Order: sequence, then structure tokens, then C-alpha cells
Amino acid sequence: MSTITTRSGKGAPLTNNEVDSNFTNLNTDKAELSGATFTGEITANGGIALGDNDKATFGDSDDLQIYHDGSNSYIEDTGAGVLFIKGTGG
Repeated sequence: MSTITTRSGKGAPLTNNEVDSNFTNLNTDKAELSGATFTGEITANGGIALGDNDKATFGDSDDLQIYHDGSNSYIEDTGAGVLFIKGTGG
């Protein structure tokens, strides 16, 4: 969380440097529209919407991809090892 510098009462207005510093602090707390990296768990209660041909990718080299091309749906595993699909049914 950023700290914003303010003046209490009716003192002198913020200097240009103080205003610039405040905006710099604010900008460090936002996620960029592209290329943002998050750590920890991300919660999306409304879901995550991907368009046709947009891929959900997993692994260091995007080894696992899940996507829909407008007509067909794909789970593509191009990495080493085996693709396991688990369920609770017998």
C-alpha cells in the first residue's frame, strides 16, 4: 500500500516534486493491462473469460494449453511426462 503525502489544514499546497512522488507511488500499486505477474492464489469469483483461440497455459514452456477455437475445444499437452485426468467417480 502506498503512502500519500498530504498537507493538514490549509497549509501550502504540495510541491511539484511531492505531487510527482505521490503519482509514482500510486502507479506501483496497480497491475498493468498486459504482462502482469502475480504471486500467490488468484481468486476470480466472476470467472475468467477467454475468447476463441485464447489459451490458458501452464508450465514454464506453456507445456499444457487449454483453449477453444470457435468450433472445437482442446487440452494440449506437449511437455514431458503423462497427462492425467482425475475424478472422484468409480
